[in-house]
Amino acid sequence: MKIVASAIAILIFAAGIGHAAEEVEEEKEFLPRVEFELNYWAAALDSTAKFNDEGQGTEFSMKDDLGMDDSGVPGFKFKLFTGPKSDIRFNIVSFGYSGDNQLSKQITFEGESYLAGTRIKSSLDVIYYGVGWAWRFIGDEDGTVKFGTLVELKGISMNASLEAPDLLQKGSASINALFPTFGLSFSAKAAEKLLIIAEATGISLGDSGYFVDADIGLRFYPIRNISVLGGYRIFNMDAKDSQNFFKFNMSGPYLGASARF
Repeated sequence: MKIVASAIAILIFAAGIGHAAEEVEEEKEFLPRVEFELNYWAAALDSTAKFNDEGQGTEFSMKDDLGMDDSGVPGFKFKLFTGPKSDIRFNIVSFGYSGDNQLSKQITFEGESYLAGTRIKSSLDVIYYGVGWAWRFIGDEDGTVKFGTLVELKGISMNASLEAPDLLQKGSASINALFPTFGLSFSAKAAEKLLIIAEATGISLGDSGYFVDADIGLRFYPIRNISVLGGYRIFNMDAKDSQNFFKFNMSGPYLGASARF
């Protein structure tokens, strides 16, 4: 968290220098070319899974059974503006969960059975990224309201492991996926220098599950090329087949800062 806060402070300072230099020029409409954003998401975890190996597997909860705690999620987003109403963006988050717990029930994971009462050390490492294009083609002429489409290509990599150190048992599983998502992007001017912002993307995979990533919040511009933002975000992923399933939900408030140049 200290690293994220320091990075946000540096970002604001750098953008402030650029703003001060612009003050000597004649005031004109500001059309940014790029934007850098750093954010921190205080996400609460709700995840259950069942991984079978040759028909053997047990449903378990990441928090209740494995003792994993909620973890803050730092993130980075880059935007390249292709016009006053559109942008190409890239975003990435990397985070992990870990647990050290005594099982209250027997769990079978990837062919390994862990009996009730066994001490289990667990980990879940996640890398989530995406590249996309937003085109807010609906709105009034002065830009008070902007609304349009958001198309992204998402990628996610998850690696989970369970280990009983006293019994020399260990099992692991991984999920790697690349998929398109489709959604909407919205912004509206609530007051001078204050915007309401909202975005949502997702995809339905039919019987194989679904994916949703959405947020809503406020963005405030203390000066024209610097913003601070905050809101609420949800991330829901449900993947399943005939023998396995993995539900991974995260939700909670977020804070961030951005600089435009």
